[in-house]
Amino acid sequence: MRSPKLTLVSALTSYLADKPNGLADTSPPLGVTTLAAIVKGSWAVEVVNLDFVWERSGGCTNAFRDLATKVIVATRPDVLGFSSISGSYPATIRLAEACTQELDGTKVVLGGPQASVVDVPTLRSFPFIDYIVRGEAEESFPALLGAILGSQPVSGIYGLTFREHGQIRRNPNAPVPMDLDHLPLPLFDLLPEVKDFLSLPLEAGRGCPFACTFCSTNDFFRRRFRLKSPSRMLEEMRLLNLKYGATRFDLIHDMFTVDRRKVVDFCEVMINAGSPYEWSCSARTDCVDTDLLRLMRKAGCYDLFFGIETGSQRMQGIIDKNLDLQQSRRVFVETNELGMSATASLIVGYPQETGEDLRGTVRFYGDVMKLANVFPQFNILSPLPATPLTLQYMDELSLDADWTSISENGTEQDESDQTLIAAHKDIFTNFYAFPCQSGRNFLRCLRDFLVLGAARCSGLIQAMHQNTGDLVEVYKKWEFKQGEQSTAWYCGPDFLRAFLRFAEEEYSRDDVAIRVAGRFYAAAFETASRPRPSIPDDVVRPAIALPHKVALVTSRGDINAVLLSLQRCEKPHVSVEDRTVTVAVREADHGRVEILELPSMSLALLRHAEKFATVEEVVADFASRGLSINGFTASQIVPLGIRQLETKGLLQTIHPKQEAIMSKAAVG
Repeated sequence: MRSPKLTLVSALTSYLADKPNGLADTSPPLGVTTLAAIVKGSWAVEVVNLDFVWERSGGCTNAFRDLATKVIVATRPDVLGFSSISGSYPATIRLAEACTQELDGTKVVLGGPQASVVDVPTLRSFPFIDYIVRGEAEESFPALLGAILGSQPVSGIYGLTFREHGQIRRNPNAPVPMDLDHLPLPLFDLLPEVKDFLSLPLEAGRGCPFACTFCSTNDFFRRRFRLKSPSRMLEEMRLLNLKYGATRFDLIHDMFTVDRRKVVDFCEVMINAGSPYEWSCSARTDCVDTDLLRLMRKAGCYDLFFGIETGSQRMQGIIDKNLDLQQSRRVFVETNELGMSATASLIVGYPQETGEDLRGTVRFYGDVMKLANVFPQFNILSPLPATPLTLQYMDELSLDADWTSISENGTEQDESDQTLIAAHKDIFTNFYAFPCQSGRNFLRCLRDFLVLGAARCSGLIQAMHQNTGDLVEVYKKWEFKQGEQSTAWYCGPDFLRAFLRFAEEEYSRDDVAIRVAGRFYAAAFETASRPRPSIPDDVVRPAIALPHKVALVTSRGDINAVLLSLQRCEKPHVSVEDRTVTVAVREADHGRVEILELPSMSLALLRHAEKFATVEEVVADFASRGLSINGFTASQIVPLGIRQLETKGLLQTIHPKQEAIMSKAAVG
């Protein structure tokens, strides 16, 4: 007798077809793989990672839906379970419908944050969905599977919403699991693409004790703050390292640093183990301090996510976040000095937000953007279902015509999706818009100007921020000259040309930082536009080349001196314009450009790599110029320098193929 078949489908979170690193930018689904591990003894389980399907579909909405349906239907499950989040809920609903049309008798179960909070209207509107498991499902979902398998009543299963005699029933909430140490490791074995991920998620705990008015976290995990024990987390890291080779872990918890003592305990366990792994986490700036940050860094923490939400002190009180923004700024300075990456998540478009509040948020964005390791996000508020803010303004929400305006809604919605969204405001509220004083179109264009401008010429935006102290007014002046532009336009070459011209005409005359930055980014743009020599297939001697994302840029003025002055909130001395500087630039994390000042000998090697020179040619050139260091000859210096630059990702060695060597030998 065959085991009953269960297929679990993750929520779609990866929307962008042109992500440079593919799955490296996403994370394996944690919820469905954990549930798979819990029920695997009783059910034959398969997991479908929709992010992976999206990648295979080429990022096309229709192709994705057809491929996902085909992949899911091919598993022929007895029970089909979908996880859900707000931004891709229309895709989840339509996939569920498409699959049930081809699967006779399969029971369809929804879970996850979105389905949990819109359970009743979802069942009322979509008859092909049989059950919704609300909240944490480690006990309720296996109980439901047992009831389905035995054709038993489900009326006693906590956390379940279902139909009974034509009526929708909503059982009481399930108790939250307090001892998370006993949860099994996620069954990542069910994901063939797991080897492609750069890091793996590790659930550190659940529950946020805070109650921000716009946030939906408490609806799912509620406010019971829980953490796994330090020893359990380290054990899981070791097991995941042994199974999948992972050395970096994303500690999944909405607010990892709430209990300082527990964070200290975790760090001490990691340090005593030799800090063998790197890890990231989410935190609040008022739940860390200097000593704790230093300890976390020593224990392997390399990245922190901070939800700042607004740069207006007045709005901090209104949304019940209540951060001290000056203290938040100091935290970002400290993380930057410790060499830890930090994300500052900012949101605009609150119904109560004034023009001055908006300026405060943009000012905070500019203040932290100048820190090399800090990456500000600029999001437009989305009305998440059942949050206090959404409930307060429900009658004033309007349908958002720009379906991709919110980062969480970043997939294109086709006409059928739009019809679905328009017909069910109570289910898809996040695609609607709050009323806001600044206007949604203005906020979208301001976002594109700041975010895409900073990604392509961060130093110039920083210089303009220091010059004016008001990037909102800078944008208004820009908009007056350019008009409203699409996101696609900001991603293309026309934006960069126009922005460099705008900066020069409007701001460079009396500001040395803007002049130097403008010249540098103009030179970088010109360098990027220049065709590179192609690497021949018949290389017969080792040669060096620049990696695709590395370039050498020469411009008048010391761009790194300017950036250092901006970071210190100082005006650079006029002497920074006196010399012509060559630097290496490369695309770094978060879409930024990293600017590296290198020793002259390293630059000489990279100049040769620009021209695709052989190692022999480089050695000969160095020898002819009499270059030596501490008595080492050119033949010794060059290989050492190449290895060092390769380690930094600034240079690559092209080795001859065996067939090319044999062909050369035959000719000789």
